[in-house]
This record gives sequence, structure tokens and C-alpha cells, in this order.
Amino acid sequence: MDYEKIIGYGQDGITYLLRDKTCLKVYPFNSIDRDEIQERFQNGIELVEAGVKVPRPLEIVDVKLNVRDWPFTSLIKQLVSRGKLKDSFPGIRKEFIKGKSLGGRLFPSKDLASKIAELNYSVRNAGFVPQDLLLKNYVQTQEGEVYIIDIDDFIKPYRMPEPERETNVPTCTLGELLNLDSIF
Repeated sequence: MDYEKIIGYGQDGITYLLRDKTCLKVYPFNSIDRDEIQERFQNGIELVEAGVKVPRPLEIVDVKLNVRDWPFTSLIKQLVSRGKLKDSFPGIRKEFIKGKSLGGRLFPSKDLASKIAELNYSVRNAGFVPQDLLLKNYVQTQEGEVYIIDIDDFIKPYRMPEPERETNVPTCTLGELLNLDSIF
């Protein structure tokens, strides 16, 4: 894998800035299966198509990581090098949004808080529920635009269609309702 640097890592994966100025989030932990990777990719497509400011997903890839590519402890590196832990993992290549992370701020400015609120509102309008609204998951570009860069924990609630049903409620006017003798 040809990358410039590691730009983030967390409980689900490691994010690399690639030389072609895209980024790649690799999911090296066994808790994420192919169906979930596909769902995360599709969620990203739906959010972009709804006009939400998130990185555009480009493709799902399989990545073979070298031991040097791991930002973790020497124990994990040893397990990989000894073949005790797999070294090929699924990942999602995405558009890279260059900007400054909002992580580390205690209180964003009123203007920035308004942009974050508008962005979260657009996520909900697209049918998603953000589960991880940490400021570190947002970046502000040089132009002042705010993007959500980590949408892995967004869920799309399953909505059952409203059943078509007939009602057996008698209809009457308010006058008839107040004059109960006329109903019975």
C-alpha cells in the first residue's frame, strides 16, 4: 500500500492519506464483516447524494498491511509478523477532505456551532441517525465549510411502512357528538 501518512485511527480502523490525495480507512479488526463494510460504503453514497457534507466513498478494497503500517503496540506487530493475526483487511477508499479537525475544542464559536447543527440536521433529513457526534469527527476547510469525516457510526433506522387499514370509528359532526342521544 502506497501512502503518505496515517491521519487517524480509532476503535474500528486506521485511516491513511494516500499519495493520490484520497484517503483509505482500513478495518483490521475481526468485528467488522464484508456486509457491514458494504453498508458503510452505501451509507456514504446516500449521504453524498442527499447533499450532506461527507467524504465521497470511491471504492471498497482489500488491503495487505505491512507491520510498519500499524500505529499500534509492538505486541500486535509481532502477532502480524508471526502470522497469528491476519494482515489483509477490507477498507473504503474515500475523497480526502483537507481541513482542520474540530477535536480538542471545548466550545466552538457561535458560527461554527450553527454550521455543525445544520450539518447534523442534514444528516437526519437524509434518514440517518448519527451515533458519534464528537468534534474530532468534523473538519473545517480553509473556505470555512464544515464536513463530517467519520460516518461509520451513523445508522439508518429501519422504518416499517404504515399498514393500510380500515377504521371502524363512527363518524359524526361535533354537534352530534355533543348530543349523545342522537348517536345511540
